[in-house]
Amino acid sequence: MGGNFDMQDPASAAGREEAAGGDSPAALADLLTRFGKAYFKADAVQLALCVTADFEWRQHEGPGVQGAVIRGAEAVCAEVLRRKAQWREVRYSDFENHFAPGLIVSTFEVAGIDESGAEFRVRAVDLYPVREGRIARKDSFWKYDRAALRGA
Repeated sequence: MGGNFDMQDPASAAGREEAAGGDSPAALADLLTRFGKAYFKADAVQLALCVTADFEWRQHEGPGVQGAVIRGAEAVCAEVLRRKAQWREVRYSDFENHFAPGLIVSTFEVAGIDESGAEFRVRAVDLYPVREGRIARKDSFWKYDRAALRGA
């Protein structure tokens, strides 16, 4: 599992974490674990326990610079189920997570075949701002290898 952005003296970390409560690296790691389990199972009830009422998933592509925006646990789960039905051979690897007060950063690689039959392999970054102990947004960024996609 990845590192922690907190570069201050580790001796004072315990006091800061206690004061931060839900923003401690351990609390954020637990939140991300619960979110991930609910997300990959498309469990809207459990996902709702991890996200804010105004939660948004800003996808890696779509209209405008924000990408497509999906709002709420139910809609997120519908998109996860759509991908499971339409994407094939999806593999996630090389996860690394970093925790800072109010923010989780997750990097990973994902590969597979999308709904159009196109193969993809990308490095991805998900930014998760955290508010009041819950994830407020999943902001996804994908870095494509364009040459590999063209078969060059």
